[in-house]
Amino acid sequence: MENTKSMVNAPLKEKYHNEKAKLKQMTFKEKVAYIWEYYKYIIIGFAVAILIIASLLNSFINPKPTHVLYIMWNSGFVTMEQTDNLASVLERQLVEDGNNEDVVVSHFPFNISDAQSMVVEVQRTAAMIAARMIDMFVVNTDLFEFYTASGYFMPLESVLEDIRERNPAVYSRIEEHLVYGRFQVDETSQEERVLGIHIGKSPLLMRLGFVEQNIFICVALNTDRIDNVIEAIILLFE
Repeated sequence: MENTKSMVNAPLKEKYHNEKAKLKQMTFKEKVAYIWEYYKYIIIGFAVAILIIASLLNSFINPKPTHVLYIMWNSGFVTMEQTDNLASVLERQLVEDGNNEDVVVSHFPFNISDAQSMVVEVQRTAAMIAARMIDMFVVNTDLFEFYTASGYFMPLESVLEDIRERNPAVYSRIEEHLVYGRFQVDETSQEERVLGIHIGKSPLLMRLGFVEQNIFICVALNTDRIDNVIEAIILLFE
């Protein structure tokens, strides 16, 4: 057994010594070129493995925050600073101190007249809705109509009833800003329902420097964070 092991190891040792001798005769530049030429796939594989391990360790040591609210802002006239400031204001109200949670306001503007861009954005949005990532949308008139036809929005009557119970003063402000659309009840029928709220005059957005007027906030049909959605709407109009 020991002899067999020695016979197997002998060629490996010889190869190691030959490689060592070959490298010893080369300049530094030649060594780098030689090692990369013959061992690049091993090096790349090792580097990828290190990155994967590092990423897993980082996720374990520093886990990403859990989203308590995700707003997709599809309208174009807004800056990253404004969306970050809005997320911070909402976060202070919706996230308890010490919890690893956050609010995300993601700016994804796109042009409904650009067919190629539209296809990409529709695919991404559909995938995010299917994964229950999106809670609310901010859209302009064109996108409101497009998303309504796609069945993305939740009718807001029950949300408005909750707002009226929690904060009657805010409800009275919201009541005059309701936006109606056709909601597909089943395969054969549609109903006129409240599908959005006009937020161009939102006190909070005006304080944060938002200037676009013709924008609506809508709720994703399948959100499971409805309580935070209601609180966010109240904050927009307080």
